[in-house]
Amino acid sequence: MEQSRQNTFKFDLHVHTKLSRSIPFNLSDLNLLITHAKRMGLDGFAITEHVNAPDYWETYEQIGRRFLCDSGIYYVEPGFHIINGAEITLKGKGDILALGDIRSIQALDLKLNLSGSYHPTLEQLIDEAPEDLILIGAHPFRPKGGIMKFDPAAIRQLVALEVNGKDFGQEDQVEAAARSMDLPTVAGSDTHYWPQLGIRRTVLQMPSLTIPAIKHAIKSGQSTYESESNGPLMVQICKHHKTAIKTALGLYDNKPGKLIRSVEKEVLGERQDRVRVL
Repeated sequence: MEQSRQNTFKFDLHVHTKLSRSIPFNLSDLNLLITHAKRMGLDGFAITEHVNAPDYWETYEQIGRRFLCDSGIYYVEPGFHIINGAEITLKGKGDILALGDIRSIQALDLKLNLSGSYHPTLEQLIDEAPEDLILIGAHPFRPKGGIMKFDPAAIRQLVALEVNGKDFGQEDQVEAAARSMDLPTVAGSDTHYWPQLGIRRTVLQMPSLTIPAIKHAIKSGQSTYESESNGPLMVQICKHHKTAIKTALGLYDNKPGKLIRSVEKEVLGERQDRVRVL
């Protein structure tokens, strides 16, 4: 039987459209990311906003009105697409990327109240997640937000571990952990500002761009990743920009790095019943 022709797709699998979860989504920021991604030679990227951000569901409603979406893939233009996703914080401070159909993320949210800031255990998330979702261990060795402190048996049930764009120098450590757990690795920039996008990206070999094809390519070893040599510089530039903007907006108090949670309520208002039928 003739095998399907394999095509190469380059995607940054960890992208935020906003400098902070406290800042409202703006389509102009998304357009900057798209322009830069095309300049970097990418075929697209995954938007992985924090699911407990005050305007998480409103963000994806706006994106859905702007671009046609089919089963988790937004069509931007010929040869360029956006993958639907979310970043989910676990109990015990670890983060998981979930890529897939927005209806699957919605179903998971309805079960676990993720947008209401409930933090499940890794085991609970894996048990409740719809089968079609692609669950990836984000920045696994980060001191705050890493997942390697959790039960190895649960970690092995993930689809992959991430080589994160902010964690240059941890590549060998992540690769060794992935090999020990028989997991593949993927990559994403973890950008919150457009110059950082694409400094790390996943290269997928698959016949077509669908969520099942992405999941199969990763699990079957048909994926690698690439890094930009100027990645650490871009991370520092974007970090300083992010800090300056958040400081100007009053999102820090007198303790450096501490986000004033009340600002979320002041800027965006209290949100109830954020899960909607999209």
